[in-house]
Amino acid sequence: MAIDLTDEGINSIVAKLRLVKASEQSSFAMGGTLSIEGVGAWAVTCPEP
Repeated sequence: MAIDLTDEGINSIVAKLRLVKASEQSSFAMGGTLSIEGVGAWAVTCPEP
């Protein structure tokens, strides 16, 4: 999954969220990265509910 957030004028991308999902039988994991232009980048994890 890829989500891009733009500035108000839709001129440039200011943040990007990239997620991938893996599953095996009834278990799954999701993780990826969040990057914000001019600020930094972080790892993202989504624990199984």
